[in-house]
Amino acid sequence: MYSIFFVITKFFLIFFRTFEFVKNSGRKQTNHIWNNIPLEDYERHMRHENVGQLQLLSELTGKYLRCYRPDTVLFLGVSGGNGLEHIDNRITRKVIGIDINREYLDETKKRFSDRIPGLALVNLDINESKRTIARVYMVWAALIFEYVDMEIVRHESRF
Repeated sequence: MYSIFFVITKFFLIFFRTFEFVKNSGRKQTNHIWNNIPLEDYERHMRHENVGQLQLLSELTGKYLRCYRPDTVLFLGVSGGNGLEHIDNRITRKVIGIDINREYLDETKKRFSDRIPGLALVNLDINESKRTIARVYMVWAALIFEYVDMEIVRHESRF
């Protein structure tokens, strides 16, 4: 068992451990606000020179993937797959991307399924978790925790 390691900045939270994450009860996520924001709009905003988070988060993803060399990684709020370009398939054999927006996952699949053979994409709201889906070494959770109920996520995630 690994101890939990937190790196916290204004932009992201990342933690490491053998981690078990649970899957939703199967309810559709159609009425959530994130299902109404087109990926192009979100990425344009994140890429804007006054925001710069798309570039920063991609660089930080690459940095921590190189530093910790996880064999399995879970991306919470994977959106369009920003940062997945840094996956080294010789090191990371399984990549799980979770997002509440099915259209974001569809675009991530188009962008990365040929490049990352171990890519699994899961459409769920982590506030509605019920079943186990994975044990992973690294969890990348950039800009996600401000949108979820941390008591539910902490309890259901078995940290």
